[in-house]
Amino acid sequence: MQHETLYKEVELDISQQLVEAYNCTEVKILQVNFVGNFFVIIVRFSSIPDLNESWRKINSVIAVKFSQYLKTEFEKYNLYLLFFVDEEVPKQLKYEIENNKFSSRKIAEKCNRQLTDDRIREILAQYITNSDISITPGADSISLEYTSDSVVWSLIKDQVYQKDKSGESFAEILNEIEKKLSYEI
Repeated sequence: MQHETLYKEVELDISQQLVEAYNCTEVKILQVNFVGNFFVIIVRFSSIPDLNESWRKINSVIAVKFSQYLKTEFEKYNLYLLFFVDEEVPKQLKYEIENNKFSSRKIAEKCNRQLTDDRIREILAQYITNSDISITPGADSISLEYTSDSVVWSLIKDQVYQKDKSGESFAEILNEIEKKLSYEI
């Protein structure tokens, strides 16, 4: 069963301020209801140089001006800042952005499609809630038998699968393991 992610767009002055000050083409602030309430701020750029020049500044502005809207610990811990640009984000820049842990979790991706309601749901499912992942049980494909090439396993594997779990047999195995391993040290 796929969980429907509910969100609403929040209109705040900070959205327009960011567009005007930092060369971004669009800013959307979403309040998402998935397990709890949290915020996702989507910032779009038309070019990599604009993203590279502005993402740190936007991150700082969000940390200072948006924190007043975060009421619960859950909201504070789960603030997402998604940077989208019309072209492929270079790996080095993507790494730098996504590994910056100041104030929010960040994602930097190519997204040249219009941010429709369906596209926003796809983005939330893909990058945040993982509700696009389908897990089906496959008992046939799971092996319940342990295997290893280790010296210890070679000595105990027969005892592990026997019904008789007497302490004497394990004591003998332990002595044998100590002998074998003392030669390796």
